[in-house]
Order: sequence, then C-alpha cells, then structure tokens
Amino acid sequence: MDRVRIDNEPRGSATYYMAESPHVYGERIYEIEKMGDVSITSVQADVGKSKGNGWRDVRSAEEYHDLIWKTIGEEVFACIFDLIIHTDAEAAREGFQATVKLDFISKRLTLQVDPSLGADDKKQLADFYDMLTDEDYYMEQIIDEVGEELVGIKRLSIVGKAAFAALIVILILGTILSDNYPDAGPNLFTIVPGAISIIISIIDGIHQYLLKRAAQKKLDELSMKTNSSAETNGYF
Repeated sequence: MDRVRIDNEPRGSATYYMAESPHVYGERIYEIEKMGDVSITSVQADVGKSKGNGWRDVRSAEEYHDLIWKTIGEEVFACIFDLIIHTDAEAAREGFQATVKLDFISKRLTLQVDPSLGADDKKQLADFYDMLTDEDYYMEQIIDEVGEELVGIKRLSIVGKAAFAALIVILILGTILSDNYPDAGPNLFTIVPGAISIIISIIDGIHQYLLKRAAQKKLDELSMKTNSSAETNGYF
C-alpha cells in the first residue's frame, strides 16, 4: 500500500491507500486474531443510508461478514478496529494498543498507535503491518517452516523450475532444427532431455502440492490451538 501524505497528520498516525477491497483488511484482522498475534477489543461500523449516522458494535467475525455481504438498502461507510498487538506470543493480552480505521468510501486505511512506542514495539508494529497487507503472510511462514522440515523440497523446486526453463529452450532448439533440417526428424538431443525435463517438472509440481497441503494442515492446527487456548483463559 502507498502512503497518503496528509498535512498535519497526528504523530503515531499513518494513512495508506488500500491495495485491495476495503472489507479484506477487516477479514484479515480477524484472521490475525485467530492466529494469536492480536486481540480485538472492539469493532465499530458506520452503516446506514448516510455517512456518520449509523455507528454500531460488531461482536464477531461472522457479524462482520454479514454486515459486508448481507446488508440491504444501506451502505458500510467505515469500520474501526481497536486492538492489542501482542509483543509476547506466550502471554495473551500483553502488548500495546493500536487502532485500524477502514474508510470504505475513500479506500484509505489509517493505523494509529502511541507515538512514544519503543524500538521493540515498533518492530512488532512493522510485523503487524506485514500481516495486514500480505494475504499469504501466514502461509509463507508455515511453508518455510515445513520446507525446513521436509529436506530437499526447496532444492527440488529450484531444479523443477530450471527443468521447465530447459524444456522451453529444448523446444525452441527443436523447432529451429526442424525448420533448418526438415528431413532430420526428432532425435535424442531433443527427445531425452525433453522427457527428463517434463518428468522433473511433474515431480516438482506434486511436491509443491504436498508441501502446500501440509502447510495448510499445520496452519489449521495452529489456529485451532490458539482458539482453544484463548477460550480456556477466558478471552472470548
């Protein structure tokens, strides 16, 4: 997202042009909470026939979803999320406060925090920004983690991509040769490397599929574990 330059914007506040549909950022905040990196303390939405006249509390991700997709005859103008961004994954609710304002009309997102945040909190804030703006943030992390556990997957992926590139080169060379020597026909120079390249590419595709499936399973398990822990400690 690109920064919006606003004259005299208060310290601790930053506004950005949204790179995606406004509702996506709200959904992502609920996902971040699900993963245990933030706690949502309150959500308010401006819904109605005119802006500023219909603020209401939103109590869950399901209610937010219904507000976005099932509101009839009215419009969602804005949403404000008050959060605690966790600085310690093991200590729920420990962290600092932040506010995310979603303006559905101007498609701007404003992030507000205490301007006196320390260096460690600012680093955590930067991580939160990455979580909020990267739809594959958690999946990429889990894939890296699973990839380290499944030795050779990344290396095979590189080999697979190289094999695919080699296949393209071989096909081009084969086309050139067939044009220059129409009676030559297929030969081992094009058939054998081409077959090897195709096999390696297929194997790479299978491994990538298995890797993503394993990552999704781990992601779901982590999300369930976080929810269970939060319920046990009375955070919902």
